[in-house]
Amino acid sequence: MDFSKIEINKFDNKHMKIYTTSNQTYEKIKFDLENIKTPFGIEDYSNMKYINWEINNDLTELLEVVDDSFKNRMIEINSKYTSWSWISAIKKSSNYDTLLRTKLVDDLKVEKTYNNITIMIDSIWLEKKSKTFGILWITNKIN
Repeated sequence: MDFSKIEINKFDNKHMKIYTTSNQTYEKIKFDLENIKTPFGIEDYSNMKYINWEINNDLTELLEVVDDSFKNRMIEINSKYTSWSWISAIKKSSNYDTLLRTKLVDDLKVEKTYNNITIMIDSIWLEKKSKTFGILWITNKIN
């Protein structure tokens, strides 16, 4: 993955924000996905709402490249992360299709079986106590 147009900036002690630089503006990295479904619906966890989206093999491969690229880039930025554990939002199981866990923004509702959604990379979250880090994916549009 080419990081020449991607900025990773410290936001606070728990997050590093990620932006793509295009025409001298900062924008979030977005993916528009069609006909995506969720087997479990919306989940509440620590006063936040999350959703697991079923993703096909092609999308899984693409998102795994993105996942690995950001993990490796974080290690390049600061070698201390080599001793930390990367927690992926991509979950594979023999019991169900591969899932991508995303945080919901606003009060989005899932009203259909298949949805057109927009997901974006918000930040890299950092948990110093457990020495874990990973991408915080956001669902910011469902229709």
